[in-house]
Amino acid sequence: MNIYLACDYTFFHVTPQFIPLNTLTTNIQLGVSIPLGRGKVPPKH
Repeated sequence: MNIYLACDYTFFHVTPQFIPLNTLTTNIQLGVSIPLGRGKVPPKH
């Protein structure tokens, strides 16, 4: 089982030189990943 936290931000208003102005949008995600397979198979001797 994996637990993760992700964050990013995007800006929508930029100057012609692609410098961001004052509007930011932040996206924060917290999640859990549960594997559905059998996992790793042990090596045969």
